[in-house]
Amino acid sequence: MSLLAQSESPGIADNKVLDQWEVPFGEWVDQMVDWIKLNLDWLLRIIEWPFDFLFRNFVDGPGHYPWWQITDMPWIGVCALAFVFGTLLRNVKVGGFVAGLLALCGLLGGEYWEETALTVGMIVVAVVLCAIIGIPIGVLSGRIDGVWNSVRPVLDAMQVVHPFVYMLPVIFFFSLGLVPATMVTMVFAVPPLIRLTNLGIRQVPEDVVEASRAYGAPEWRVLADVQLPLARPAVMTGLNQTLLLSISMLGIAAIMGAGGLGLLVFRAVQNLDVAGGASAGLALYIVALVLDRISQSEDSDPENLFTRVRRAWAHRQDPESLLPQAAVIGAVAKTRGQPTPVSAAERRGLTIAAAGAIIAVIAVFLPWGHDTGKISGYSRLVDTGRWEYVEVDPVGSPGEVELQPASASPPAEHAVEIAQLENQRVAVLAAAGSEGLADEEAAATVADLEDEIARLSNSLAGRDFNGLSASGGSFYGIAVLGFALLIIATVVHNLRRPGRGPRLFRSNGMSALAFGMLAAAVAYLWAPAARANASYSGGIGPWIAVVGAAIAVVGAVIWLRRAPYTALRPLRAGVSRGQIGVAAVVVALVVICGFSAWLFDVRVGAGIIPDPVAEAKIEALRQEARDDPSRSAELAQDISRIANEAKQTGKVITDGFTGSGTRYGYLALGLAALGLGFALPASGVFGSEYRRRWRWNAIVASTGVALLVIPTTWIASSIRVADAQVNTGAGSFLCMIAGVLLVASTGSVLSEFDRSQVYVAVDEPEAVPEGATADIE
Repeated sequence: MSLLAQSESPGIADNKVLDQWEVPFGEWVDQMVDWIKLNLDWLLRIIEWPFDFLFRNFVDGPGHYPWWQITDMPWIGVCALAFVFGTLLRNVKVGGFVAGLLALCGLLGGEYWEETALTVGMIVVAVVLCAIIGIPIGVLSGRIDGVWNSVRPVLDAMQVVHPFVYMLPVIFFFSLGLVPATMVTMVFAVPPLIRLTNLGIRQVPEDVVEASRAYGAPEWRVLADVQLPLARPAVMTGLNQTLLLSISMLGIAAIMGAGGLGLLVFRAVQNLDVAGGASAGLALYIVALVLDRISQSEDSDPENLFTRVRRAWAHRQDPESLLPQAAVIGAVAKTRGQPTPVSAAERRGLTIAAAGAIIAVIAVFLPWGHDTGKISGYSRLVDTGRWEYVEVDPVGSPGEVELQPASASPPAEHAVEIAQLENQRVAVLAAAGSEGLADEEAAATVADLEDEIARLSNSLAGRDFNGLSASGGSFYGIAVLGFALLIIATVVHNLRRPGRGPRLFRSNGMSALAFGMLAAAVAYLWAPAARANASYSGGIGPWIAVVGAAIAVVGAVIWLRRAPYTALRPLRAGVSRGQIGVAAVVVALVVICGFSAWLFDVRVGAGIIPDPVAEAKIEALRQEARDDPSRSAELAQDISRIANEAKQTGKVITDGFTGSGTRYGYLALGLAALGLGFALPASGVFGSEYRRRWRWNAIVASTGVALLVIPTTWIASSIRVADAQVNTGAGSFLCMIAGVLLVASTGSVLSEFDRSQVYVAVDEPEAVPEGATADIE
């Protein structure tokens, strides 16, 4: 059992306070990388196969030398091939130009020609694989809003994060060489292709698409004969940007052992070889110029390579600005109008939601726990009332090994009583003797004595903790308070200025707030107290918070049903299969996160649970040492061995389904299943009526917020009080991603709805004053 001395915490203005709120993101990634390496090696081999196949058969296969490999072709053959491709894709002039430039690379020397051929092959493989992956994803993103909402944040991360960051896990999984270098290059280069393909599909005029459908064309013909041909300029621009960004990654590829001209440049920089660096730089420029001239469009011929590379880098995150004469679609005419006033039915819903929020605010300041912390007991030893045992050789007692507390002493007011209980426990163990605790009555007696000792040893005993206390509700209570205050602000704002202000103050926003508040309160009650907690007892606060949150949910749903929201433009016809697919992915991700770690405890001795059988054996050996002092040294080794075996010093890993943890995996899985069920009517499976789909999408988003709240409050509460070397696991991080995906899948529908307007002539005064009540049921 361990009691930790509490040191004075630094103030909020002290930089040292950041050490107490460290988010273990690196630990999450490390856990996921280790798990993937141990369990998904077959998947890594599948991912690696297309790279190995292309490099082995077309670029540079060790021990495999077909005549068509670019590194084994004669230089004249490569130049002829460049002429053919340049002529077919552009014209004879460009074909002759690029062939002559490649011949110039050969004139720099044999070594430069070999690395030039390898560089061309590596870039071509990267661009081909980018096209195979990027164009289909871009087409899906352009046709299915749910896919685009899920893909877009991933593309943002791929372009913003420096390649050195994701280079490390790639090296860990695939080692060094051409394959991992090409993978890193693709991560950096493929986003512009996906973005521009998506943009090209979306910029196809809607009337042309509808006309093709009206003439009976199936969807695959609409895509193949209408959308893709009209989106070709955007797709080709994306390919060109991918090519240029792949070329810019040659230096990092050289660091990863890929070879090529980047390696010659890197070697020249290391050796301060000016001549070698100049030659390698010229060859690299020629390769870039050749590939760029073959891939760019006719209209941009006058621009030189440096200008194009600079523009590609400048517009990495908004490549659509590179398209000439980009179409502007969906212009909305400016109109004079005002949002529809709040109806009586809406007022009822708002009033109920506000009443529930007020109840929740009151509940936060009521007791949420007594004597010890509930959630904090998972990551803080002071809540457990247990001692951290260490081995001690008592003075004057050779051959004896005792287990004594390594940290603070128990409360002084209970010291005498604890000592008496310890003597009783030792007496029972001694009576059991070498037989251990075969007698069930003796084992039960020892367990009762240990529970009483733990209760008296608890330094938090006799204290009550409210919803804001670190030992009480912690961030669960803080989340309830924050959501409740936002709900109250939403109610006040909409009674005064309906339909105005941030989108969070809309009807679907308040339903998300109410669901999030209910999830925070339920999550606190759902988690059992840590098994090692000394004497935790629950308070009435979280129960009242659940009641208040449930009332707020009822009010939010009433407002959602009665709010006069209309679509700003027609929704996409048919069933949104992408939204259903995202919801299914969320369910699968939650299953994975349930089996993943939610808590990593690597404290030495943190997992110690006193073993009555081991202690009985130790007591018997100690008695034997007293009876026969000549064997004290031998028996001391046996005692030390038994004590070390009973001492758990390894990692204590708790997943989302295990009974000794919070069991949040079950709660998250239930929410994910509800999200999948709600996604069916939200996607139009049961009808395409606009308002019905909007309401169900609001419910799906609210479920996603609830799913996001569970791991977020758990992580924040653990970080707030966790002992050193205790971290939340990757499972909680994956659950957060699942919640974000579920919310993102509804963005395309929710963003198209707003409160209906009461239109008036420009020269007429407003017909209805703001905040007035009107029955529009």
